[in-house]
Amino acid sequence: MQSDKKQIFIRIKLILIFFTLFAFIIIGKIFYAQIKNKELLKNSTKLLSGEKIIPASRGNILDCNGHILATSIPMYTIAIDPSLITEEDFIEKVPKLSKCLENSLKEKFAEDYFNLIKNSFKKNIRYMKISNKKINHNEKLEIETWPLFHKSKDVCPGILEKVEVRFKPFKDLFSRGIGYINQNAKVGIESTYNKELAGKPGNAMYKKILGSNWKKLSSSVNKEPIHGYDIQTTIDINLQDIANQSLLDVLEEAQGDYGCLILMEVKTGEIKAMVNLTKSKNDKYEENYNYTIGDHGIREPGSVFKLVSMIAILETGNVNLDSEIETTPHIYWHNTKLNESNYVGWGTISIRESFIKSSNTAITKLIVEQFEKNPEKFITEIKRLKFDLKTEINIEGEGNSFIPQPKTKNWSGISLPWLSIGYGLEVSPMQIVQLYNAVANNGVMVKPKIVKNILHGNKIIKTFPTEIVVKKICSKKNLMEIKNMLKGVVDRGTARFSRDSFYKIAGKSGTANTLENGKYSKKTYTTFVGYFPEENPKYSCIVCIDNPRNLKWHYGGKLSWVVKQIADKISSQDLDYYKLG
Repeated sequence: MQSDKKQIFIRIKLILIFFTLFAFIIIGKIFYAQIKNKELLKNSTKLLSGEKIIPASRGNILDCNGHILATSIPMYTIAIDPSLITEEDFIEKVPKLSKCLENSLKEKFAEDYFNLIKNSFKKNIRYMKISNKKINHNEKLEIETWPLFHKSKDVCPGILEKVEVRFKPFKDLFSRGIGYINQNAKVGIESTYNKELAGKPGNAMYKKILGSNWKKLSSSVNKEPIHGYDIQTTIDINLQDIANQSLLDVLEEAQGDYGCLILMEVKTGEIKAMVNLTKSKNDKYEENYNYTIGDHGIREPGSVFKLVSMIAILETGNVNLDSEIETTPHIYWHNTKLNESNYVGWGTISIRESFIKSSNTAITKLIVEQFEKNPEKFITEIKRLKFDLKTEINIEGEGNSFIPQPKTKNWSGISLPWLSIGYGLEVSPMQIVQLYNAVANNGVMVKPKIVKNILHGNKIIKTFPTEIVVKKICSKKNLMEIKNMLKGVVDRGTARFSRDSFYKIAGKSGTANTLENGKYSKKTYTTFVGYFPEENPKYSCIVCIDNPRNLKWHYGGKLSWVVKQIADKISSQDLDYYKLG
């Protein structure tokens, strides 16, 4: 009996020990679960919240009158979170969504979109971009009515992400000057002033709300973004339109490889229009390279460079422009034949007329006679007029000119006479118009500029004043002679096509044969550069066309017609100025 009681006591004791241990295990499990839950909650919080960058709005690019040339507009990309789609919604809504995507985006068939979402759904992927296509605000509102994109209290797998896209209201007008920034290139004002336009991003704490996008916590902003400054250019979009259409009309008739044009305000150096049109594969002309300053636009200028020669002759010699000089159909310099500009010669004419008629034989004779013993002196004159330096216009992309130097491998016996008529050196249209603008500006050479102000709202942060490059390109007496000769070029010389303009024009034409494989071809590079109104200049202008196939436009003098068209269109808008003149 005693033995039975003892056994019962042992069993009860074992049962108590077992239940005690079991209780400890349960308590331990609960305690462990609580600790683990806190860790998971902590990690979950890290996953569902965090600091994010707040992008700054990019500044606008404006014309001189405040018209927007480039701005940022909100667009959206389409994505989806397949992990938030239920089995029921997948069966019911994904086929409908796929059809909506096909009809709207027109990039894939509905079946393709369905399979794309299906594969991501099976893999429980959290984010899938449906298309790279950017949609506008109205399209966004429509998409928000689609299955899985409709905003409600329930889970919304559809994601519409806001992005800023650059928009040019005037499309191709001045588009190369405005430029762009992408993975392959940085061009124009967008690149030059990227730091100012871009602003500085901010940051803030965001939280991921179940079934929704990231939401900024209003009380957690660490740093507000500083939005980009606006860049105000010197471009007048109305004048840009006039210049663009005038050049395009001629290019389409001339069938040139490319054409460029600069319209500059005489007193300030402000570029009011800059046009660059290149013939594309489909025979359309588009803005895709800046020939006015870029390396590919730096060329042998031809006879427009004779202005440099005439300034050098007048400034360094004792020359009477009424003195006569004989011209011939051709002339030999160191056994190299140089043809006259009209191939038959002009007979015996005055030095003044030799410039007006653009005589090659006369100008080379004058330069060789004056500088043959000291060619460095002529190069010094070229440098004094800044052709060895960039204009330093305030936009990226300006190339380097080339001026040969005596006593180097680039110099030969024919270098001096060829330089005098614009061969053997390479300069940009911007450098050429800078000199002619100086003539119009009473001998004062100013730096070209294309950006006027940097703005923050209506406040000017930085302004770019007019800068004088050369205080006096020549004496007052010689300047008057040069002005009369440039007027004569239009009145009775090579640029008579601009003679009947409402605004009187003065200027000079140039035609240069193109060097190919070491020899000059029959292809030409044609130029006219001048200013108007001649008696009280407000604008200077240069027009260049490369390789015009239509023989009617084979010579630079014909291009003076383009400047006439521009001057006539401006005159109809600018009668008050004309009266003041």
